[in-house]
Amino acid sequence: MIDVALKPGDVFATSNPHMLGWMINFVQTMQSDDCSSTYGHCGIITSAQGETFEALWKIRPGMLEAYKGKQILIARWTGMNENTFKLGMLDILGQSGQWYPFGRLFLHLFGLPKIHRKNSEVCSELTTHFLIKAGATMRSGQNWYGVSPDELVDEWRISRHFNIIFEGTA
Repeated sequence: MIDVALKPGDVFATSNPHMLGWMINFVQTMQSDDCSSTYGHCGIITSAQGETFEALWKIRPGMLEAYKGKQILIARWTGMNENTFKLGMLDILGQSGQWYPFGRLFLHLFGLPKIHRKNSEVCSELTTHFLIKAGATMRSGQNWYGVSPDELVDEWRISRHFNIIFEGTA
């Protein structure tokens, strides 16, 4: 599937060819500085075997192989190690099993995603939350709420603190 050695703490973004993915990319394109959006979903890789932790219908573990045939980008924060991975996961694991907060998508749509309720995070907020608690310096500062998949991917691409280790079709 993906010909790269994965590590716990790698993060990913994928395209979504379904209606929800198309709508997310449309809104992100309208709101982005570069007027471009490819990726509408993000998550965290938790093992070298491609296990993931992400916000789907529920916030839960998954597998990277679920994105076979889709456009995917995998990034690695340069400060990630076993300890920083554990720090990041410790702060988000409590959300496991919660339903996806679909109402937050409407806040993103209307430019109000800074309104935040504890433990109510869309995929990109969950991924940013993990990175901040792991110790990554992010353009959003210490705020993970309101970050979209497009904003995360843009940051991974321009930051000297992230390396893109794979981009292409899974």
